[in-house]
Amino acid sequence: MSEILPVLWTPDELIRILQGVWLVRPGNSWKPLGLRAMLPERRNPPYSPNYINIIFNQRQLDKAREQLSGRNGGGALVLNASLASATDLSWSKVPIFLLPPQSLPIANLAVAARARFSGRIVAVVGSVGKTTTRRLISSILEAKGRVATNIGNWNFQPHVFEQLSSIDPNTDYYVAELGLGQKNVSIASTVQILRPHVVVFTHLGVSHVDMISHSEDLDNSEVLAQVLALKGQAFTGLNRFGTAIINADMPLAAEAIKMARRHTPNVITYGEATNASCQILSYESTPDGGNVAFLDGKQRVETPLRMRGKAISQNVLAAWSVAKFFHFKPDEILPEMSNWDGIKGRSKLLKLEIEGAQVSILDDSFNATPLSVVTCLSTIAETARTTGATRTIAVLGDILHVGPDSDRIHADLAGNIISNNIDLVFTRGDHMLNLHNALPENKRGAHCSTNDELVQRILPILRNGDILAVKASTPLRFREIVASFQEAAKLRLNIADTL
Repeated sequence: MSEILPVLWTPDELIRILQGVWLVRPGNSWKPLGLRAMLPERRNPPYSPNYINIIFNQRQLDKAREQLSGRNGGGALVLNASLASATDLSWSKVPIFLLPPQSLPIANLAVAARARFSGRIVAVVGSVGKTTTRRLISSILEAKGRVATNIGNWNFQPHVFEQLSSIDPNTDYYVAELGLGQKNVSIASTVQILRPHVVVFTHLGVSHVDMISHSEDLDNSEVLAQVLALKGQAFTGLNRFGTAIINADMPLAAEAIKMARRHTPNVITYGEATNASCQILSYESTPDGGNVAFLDGKQRVETPLRMRGKAISQNVLAAWSVAKFFHFKPDEILPEMSNWDGIKGRSKLLKLEIEGAQVSILDDSFNATPLSVVTCLSTIAETARTTGATRTIAVLGDILHVGPDSDRIHADLAGNIISNNIDLVFTRGDHMLNLHNALPENKRGAHCSTNDELVQRILPILRNGDILAVKASTPLRFREIVASFQEAAKLRLNIADTL
């Protein structure tokens, strides 16, 4: 017998919450599947006749007409009354709801959604490792309940509120990644509505410097303190029964713990630090991933991992700590932890045959911060040692949002290239040119202006046993480089099939 899901929002609930009116009211069978807020600062999913589509301007309304005209469904159009009055809406086959002036529909729905939500909420913040940690936590929690989490990597306040307003109120867990990147929108204002039971702080590094006032006058330690002040606002959403889970190895960990204890006495720490509540004892890279051993109180735990890199062991301990807080037993945590193989674009190892050469690609192309690039370089070095790779190649693009000290930050990566014995480095971007120039000549690959040029310069020099790491900030779209390598390997297979 199939499960009967509750109606997400009733027509009368929307009137009460949004203080608006139905221009075209839904029928009794109306059952929207979720909320879609058409936000100007992101690439939105398509409009759907089965979702509540919140529309903010004429351009979005014109697009809605293109996609929804004549289509029936269980959703609705929600728009400002003044926008509706200036537009012919006769094309719409879905119900239409009119908002009053200065309405805040996403926030208002989020407040109502949180008030009725009886499950447990985990908020994940940090400079690196947020998405991996969030997804691993979600995967473990799914063993004992229904879990909702961010769509893709959308982690700004409107995205979190949109998801909270779209989930079945009977969901057991909501794991929310909270990003920093919207001017004049604080994490504090997000968690005041979200009110998480647990806040996880994964790591602290230089990132989102453009959100810091007068960053050009600050040194590195002052920038870190400012980043902590902004991201640490997540702790303000906790009450005295909540729990903060903090990476004890990150810079300013002691200050983060003090921030958390202003709101809750319950603080769990994890990492290699000897005073960590959950302490990493050892990590060993293996051909299949790695092995981590750690001490949780007096309990010693050891588990294999399919994910790669020593840094991943910190994400693992964060997820373990969340699950233990929710009273999971070790045998309910470890199978998922050991079998989880990570996320596309985040340290995923691909094994390909390109032009007859057996090569490996460490796909870390999703995004980049200075800290995550350093981690990526150490991971490719570890992986090369354990898999028998004969040459390491780094393909690096600009790290964005690191402030006026960006050129020095990029140039200083030369030290990490040398210490990890990376053999060859290809670069792209104005800031990465500083790394290219700082490298010893025998480690310099080409410095290129496009992704296509990088691929064309790299493909001819690949040889058996190479391992490549691909990493850059998201806007450089380095996932296209990985896709090009995969396409080259597929082309090779197709040619072989025809011989």
